Amino acid sequence: MRSTPLLLVAVLVATPLAAQFHVPRPKVPNPVDRATQRATQAVTPVRQPTFDDRVLEMTDARLTALIRGLRAEQQQRPALEAGYKKNADARAAYVTANRAQGERANAAATCLTDSPEYRAIYGDTASQRKAAERLQKARERGDDRLVQKIEDSTANAMMAMDPRVAMGIVTAQQRCNSAHPITAAPTATQPPPDAPSTRLVDSLRIIGTGASGLTDDQFSVMGERVLAFLNTDEAELRSSLWAYSNTEMTALRARRAELQRYQTLLTDG
Repeated sequence: MRSTPLLLVAVLVATPLAAQFHVPRPKVPNPVDRATQRATQAVTPVRQPTFDDRVLEMTDARLTALIRGLRAEQQQRPALEAGYKKNADARAAYVTANRAQGERANAAATCLTDSPEYRAIYGDTASQRKAAERLQKARERGDDRLVQKIEDSTANAMMAMDPRVAMGIVTAQQRCNSAHPITAAPTATQPPPDAPSTRLVDSLRIIGTGASGLTDDQFSVMGERVLAFLNTDEAELRSSLWAYSNTEMTALRARRAELQRYQTLLTDG
């Protein structure tokens, strides 16, 4: 009975370690298979798009049409921007001129009411304000007698005005108008231009669409898909929401450098 454990130990010592325990060998990937898989993934995106009248498959010919439209937008943009700026400047100048004219009119009126000639007849500004407040309070109370008294007092003062005092008012008015001249309103001779009915970006899109021969939807959607291709790494593109056919990926890769010239335009548009 004691010899059995010794015999078992002897057998274990004599048996190789690999035979005692089953250790699975690691599976080494085949480099050829991995290279083939990478090439396949690079060429064929996981998702495939659905094409219709709005989403066209981007072939080389259609990319040429898109580039033709983008080139037209790029060429016409400086002239359009200058025209839109001129329009905005003219409207701003009109507003500024009217504001300045109103400010000069207010300054002339203030000059007159602050003049010695005016105060000699109507009193200073504080007195005028107090008289106006008395008249308003009398009206609010319904005190018709006091209202009539204040109004009669003002009318009598005007009728009793000495002609020389009246001429003094005219002189003060002329002096104030000379100090704060009021020119003719800009609207009398040069009305401001109307604001453009179409935004600059929309005007450019009309030009680009017309030059490309595509519809507005086709031009816009193709531009968005091209921009996504330019902005996204191809490895990330396969797992994104964007889908491209094999034909599209081939055409886009071939025209990448040319499309990148319009990347800013596509981003701003």
